Amino acid sequence: MLLNRRLYLAHNGLTEIDFSANLMLQDAVTRKIEIIGEASGKILASFKLSHSQ
Repeated sequence: MLLNRRLYLAHNGLTEIDFSANLMLQDAVTRKIEIIGEASGKILASFKLSHSQ
């Protein structure tokens, strides 16, 4: 999850200190990552096979 956080920070121009000081932002980023993880588990096998790269 550290890489995801660093990507988010870099994309939004924030520092680690900014992120560490903002609990609401931490919760929001964590929730977005959870949603992506949950959604990735629901991808149909046929789609995975046709997009295997």
